[in-house]
Amino acid sequence: MDGRTAPEIERNDRKVIEMADVEHLIRKLSDNFEEYVVKQEYASDTQVRFSNSKLDLTNIWDEYGIDIFVSSGRKTASIAVHSPDEGISKIDYLQKVLSNSPENSIYEGINDKKQIYRAVDYKDDEKDVQDMAVAAISSAEDEGARRVSGLIYKRSSEESIFTRYNTYSAHKYGIEAAVRSFIGESSGQYTAHYGPSSKADTEEVGKRSVRSILKVDSVKGNEGKYRVIFSPMAFGNIISYGSYLFSAYSIISGMSYLEGRIGKEVANESFSLVDDPTDTKGIGFEYFDDEATATKRNTIIERGILKTYLHSYSTAKKMHTETTGNAGIISPEAWQLEVDGGDSSLDEMIADTKEGVVIMNSWYLRFQDYRNGVFSTVPRDGIYHIVKGEIKESWSGIRISDSYSNVLSNISLISKEAEYVKWWNEISASKMPYIAIDKVTLTRSF
Repeated sequence: MDGRTAPEIERNDRKVIEMADVEHLIRKLSDNFEEYVVKQEYASDTQVRFSNSKLDLTNIWDEYGIDIFVSSGRKTASIAVHSPDEGISKIDYLQKVLSNSPENSIYEGINDKKQIYRAVDYKDDEKDVQDMAVAAISSAEDEGARRVSGLIYKRSSEESIFTRYNTYSAHKYGIEAAVRSFIGESSGQYTAHYGPSSKADTEEVGKRSVRSILKVDSVKGNEGKYRVIFSPMAFGNIISYGSYLFSAYSIISGMSYLEGRIGKEVANESFSLVDDPTDTKGIGFEYFDDEATATKRNTIIERGILKTYLHSYSTAKKMHTETTGNAGIISPEAWQLEVDGGDSSLDEMIADTKEGVVIMNSWYLRFQDYRNGVFSTVPRDGIYHIVKGEIKESWSGIRISDSYSNVLSNISLISKEAEYVKWWNEISASKMPYIAIDKVTLTRSF
């Protein structure tokens, strides 16, 4: 344990569920409802948290759960239970909910096409999670950190889905790492996520958290419009929260300014955005969506042109197109957003900037206007003022206040380097580069 404090361990034990019991539940649902979806998951999670360079707590969860969706005509209901027997006991309740519910005008049924699922051959990374946490702390301290905090999270699960038309079971696996380092009053953070085809390197995460801290004077930041160079984490925060704008449900419900923009320019021509749940290097990979449609790589924006919304079977049928494999049955969602294709480096971006700001991280993104994507978010862990191609000082006390249409239209440079970033609920699993955006509005945060 490298001389560090031994952590407390909390554990929840796994239940053993017989497949015959699940099949009994499915027969009951089939007999009583027009459509059904059963998603079953066994998950084994290990989380190690650390602060002040010592391990604080290890949580181990072995959990089992079932999500049940049923429909009758356009009436829909769903419930989460902890066993097949509990699911069977809720059938009368679900029938009562359906009889008392209004019709869901968006719902068009469950995908009835036979699906072909891809196979992924891999073995789980057997590294001990506590050892990975110690490695992150030690490497950060070796780079000069005075204090280190963060967490390492490992998830291994068996997931199954059953509908009238498709059935599939798959093993999933992934690791997340988030390390925050402190030198005096300055902090730096780096995050990473790893899917089954990549090896977790928490030593590198620890080192990168320190290397983002620059030794420059700190002053209060100034309001105005600037070129802002967003780190992968900072842009990941913005694109994660804004991903609802690409959902067909947002279009149908009038909650996205992208309504009627398919085939039209919505971003700078240098910018392309894909949703790629087939990328097994990241923890956001998925085999199937919530109605058992096999997932696939979807290009959302190609060289600035909006190519598709994200669809479930129902939203696709409403809009006379094909599902993209992104159900939520009612509201489709992105799985793993990725941006590639730049030709700059971070150093070249800084050298190309007469006056601007590098923002290394941001959080607490909130919307002032959902339909038009007007938002603000608070930078942290490194805000660096650039003058004549050089970083002059560190800023504090600023907020980014802008809109998605301005952000996407004013992209000027994209880096060759892209990183797999994920952090808490602030950044969904994604792969993002450094991105320079002109005319970004900065305001005072306090």
